[in-house]
Amino acid sequence: MKKYIFLFIVFVLGACNTEGPTESDPCSILVDGIYQYPTEPADPSWSKERKKEYWDIPEDFLKCISTKGLVESCFSTPKAAYIIASNGCQDGYNLVKSACRGYDELELRDDAAEELINKYETIKPLEVDIFQLFMFEMALAQNSILEKMTTKQKSKLLELALFFLAEKRKVVEGDYFNWEASTIIMGRMMLFENYTPFEEVCVNNDKIQKFITNGYQLSIADANIINFFANQFVNHITQ
Repeated sequence: MKKYIFLFIVFVLGACNTEGPTESDPCSILVDGIYQYPTEPADPSWSKERKKEYWDIPEDFLKCISTKGLVESCFSTPKAAYIIASNGCQDGYNLVKSACRGYDELELRDDAAEELINKYETIKPLEVDIFQLFMFEMALAQNSILEKMTTKQKSKLLELALFFLAEKRKVVEGDYFNWEASTIIMGRMMLFENYTPFEEVCVNNDKIQKFITNGYQLSIADANIINFFANQFVNHITQ
């Protein structure tokens, strides 16, 4: 009888240990280091704030999740589509950040640029959710991320953005939204690096200047201008 009681106690304790995160290590329930968002819809009776928290990464996880895991968790946020519910790309990025606190955390981490670029390199631009990709590229275009990059990383990012733009435009030439963020990465990096030829373009082309700051619907002609100078800048930045 004592043997069965002992086995029962061991079973109960084991079950308790696998139910959820421990108080000292909330990240114990991460899957491959990545936060798993709920799969069930929020209860309609909940308050707006409770629903927001339900779809967000809990704050406790930000203390222990790796930057690589945080990048993956941010990329898969179910609220990425919020990025088009605004008046401009930057406003859209900020709106998603308000629903996914992981992006704020990323901007604070010293190794965020490295992990973001590593992830960017694995993405197949025509095979992922366009909202998630748009949000991800906007994260790469933030000055708080650009300032953490080495020259080698900037060169790599620019090459990837040029490749992504070329791939997207093979099949969605007229879909401005699909490829806008790639051009924002290029434009913001050139301005961040004070690339004089492109700075002069922005002085003389108000549409490009406004688009890079916080715009939508860049014309194909203006996208081609950014693309042209970005190709020139790739050689400049490695000199």
